[in-house]
Amino acid sequence: MPRRGPTLLLHRAFPVRRITVLTGSWSLLKVLRSAPPGRPTFGRVGLPNAPFTCSGHGFWCRTSGLMGALRTRILAVILALLAPAPAHADVITRLPTDDKVIALTFDACQGHEPASFDRPLLDYLLSRKLPFTLFVTGRFAENNRADMERLSGLDHVAFGNHSWDHPNTMNRFTAEATVSQAARADAAIEAITGRKPLFFRFPAGNFNEAGLAAVEAQGMPVIHWRWATGDPARSETADRLVARVTRLVKPGDILIFHINGRGWHTAEALPRIVESLEAEGYRFVSLTDYVVPERAPPTALDRAAALARQAMERVTQGAAGASPFGAAR
Repeated sequence: MPRRGPTLLLHRAFPVRRITVLTGSWSLLKVLRSAPPGRPTFGRVGLPNAPFTCSGHGFWCRTSGLMGALRTRILAVILALLAPAPAHADVITRLPTDDKVIALTFDACQGHEPASFDRPLLDYLLSRKLPFTLFVTGRFAENNRADMERLSGLDHVAFGNHSWDHPNTMNRFTAEATVSQAARADAAIEAITGRKPLFFRFPAGNFNEAGLAAVEAQGMPVIHWRWATGDPARSETADRLVARVTRLVKPGDILIFHINGRGWHTAEALPRIVESLEAEGYRFVSLTDYVVPERAPPTALDRAAALARQAMERVTQGAAGASPFGAAR
């Protein structure tokens, strides 16, 4: 029996044969009558027949009988008007679990000024073999090609798309402009790593509903954060970062840091943060352990093929072939 909410109970009243809910915003709800009758199923989108649950909003309805299109429309209006309007329901800000797990994510931003990896921070992550996700702009990927190639061969490193050149005003972009930013970064990251980015993160967290829907249509869940660590602020010392993170962290949190030189004290603070959280029983996990993207994560064979292709390209271009990991910049 689906959960019944206190606000509304619609039972055997309307002939909705297929209901599609656009969960990014409850301002639009389509009722389609094209699907044939079938076994009742539960879920969020595209439900043949009924029962139908709107997860988290306390609505339950079941359809039966033959009714006119008018009542079908009335049902859509009722649901749209009475359902609460959560802000940006499809933006993921925490892992869907109460287990004591944390996902580490790092923004690798570059606009028009060159940027490179924070070497001490990257070296620490690799030495500990901590799972983490890099949200990379296309410009950053192209400017750090050798490091990106090396990282693409590591199964505990995932890549996310952080736009092409990190415009902070994507909340003013059209859907087409948003797709252009994402697609250009996609192409650059995949060309270098052999891997499609699995997730998307809007620069500065700024977006609009049209842009959100456009990115999700490309198969990338949007990953943000429940609270910000504040590491880009020069005034944030390592002690303050450690204190803030250990005070605010909750099970399932997605932590955001910067690995492009703008996390001024992150390399100093992160080892202490990790040690403290591990002492409290937290484990560090990959986003892919809890968030399933439409784009399939790469297999070991995919990674091997990508590395082989990169090696062949270096030979063809007469490049040295060794990644400068550990080298000073």
